Amino acid sequence: IFAKLKMEDANGHVGKGERKKERKAKPDRKQKPALEREVEHTSPDVSQSPFIRALGSTDFNTRAKGVQALTRFLQLKTELAEEDLLKIWKGLYVCFWHSDKAPVQEDLADRLVGIFPALNQRVAFLYFTIFMQTMQREWFNIDRLRLDKFLMLVRKFIGQLFTYLRSHNWDPQLLEQYADFLRDHLLLPLNPHHAIGLAYHVCDIFVPELRAALAAAPTHSSQQQQKPEVGVGKKRGRQAMGQQQQGAVQAGGLPAAALEALLEPFSSTLLRAGEQAMLTRVREAVFDPLIEELLEEDGGQGDESDGEDGSEGQDGGGKQRRAPLLVLAGGEGLGASFAAQLFEMGGMPEVRARNRTVLFGISQSLEKAQRKRAKRMLSDTSAASPSLASPAFSLSRHQQQQQQQQQQQEL
Repeated sequence: IFAKLKMEDANGHVGKGERKKERKAKPDRKQKPALEREVEHTSPDVSQSPFIRALGSTDFNTRAKGVQALTRFLQLKTELAEEDLLKIWKGLYVCFWHSDKAPVQEDLADRLVGIFPALNQRVAFLYFTIFMQTMQREWFNIDRLRLDKFLMLVRKFIGQLFTYLRSHNWDPQLLEQYADFLRDHLLLPLNPHHAIGLAYHVCDIFVPELRAALAAAPTHSSQQQQKPEVGVGKKRGRQAMGQQQQGAVQAGGLPAAALEALLEPFSSTLLRAGEQAMLTRVREAVFDPLIEELLEEDGGQGDESDGEDGSEGQDGGGKQRRAPLLVLAGGEGLGASFAAQLFEMGGMPEVRARNRTVLFGISQSLEKAQRKRAKRMLSDTSAASPSLASPAFSLSRHQQQQQQQQQQQEL
């Protein structure tokens, strides 16, 4: 029988065992998917690429594979034309348009936002700016049923922008680049029929997303907690640890120059915007929260005051107290210097009357908040001073008032 089978094989016949092997042959599992294989051989015209067409598909799995292929394509690119990114973001816009259900929308938004920090600086800047331009162009085509998910996408991109700038140590060139884009193309565009609703939304989410990006920043105080030295009292030891935590947070937080650069587009909007609604929105959404933080009783001061959230000190329950952004960025002097800057801008002869009124109003509010904060700090300091609290150093009421006035003048 074996000899007969060998003779059949010699004559060109195929045995049954070999036929079964051919039937059971499987493709190599290590082989990349078709879309990802074609990324490396993409045609010069990006709009004809398979993964771009897959983004506009109505099938969920096809769109997911298209996003994966696009992520790989962008990560491999060091240079990319603006026209190509316009086509890519048109496909991404359609892809996000077709996404249904909140979990699917959030997952897709996180994927699109996650591409941003993985790119080199030039491609990342184009990726962000073309996204904003696409949203401006398509803003009036978004119906009320899909508006919420696109607002969520814009919020995630603004939050990722702050995280991206923080990861680059608030590089002045990057700050100026992105601030100029926000000012010239979003808040003060040349097109009179621009998407004003998108600009309003960016104003609304600016301070909360900046606060969230700073709160997510790792600090040395959370990693290394030192114990008081031997021979030092418990109270002095707690004060020393609080000072170390405060210094670590401010060192890893937001520099004064970075905050001024981020606020520059909005101060320029107060100077040049012609619509009263825009002036009101910028003041209420951006500058009023900064002023209210200065007026908060728990503004990060004291050892026993309870705060809601933030990044300076801790209360007894382990909850961190929030430091005002103006104080966290530049100490106690940034609010006064920024108020003086707004006052000088309002005093320019070419400024409109309504713009001048808003600039002067914000400057005055900042100065009042700064004075109240200084007075509150002075009262807290005098209450904790042993010269006023100890019976051995009992002073008359007149002498106490004179000492408080002298300390206030020094401040």
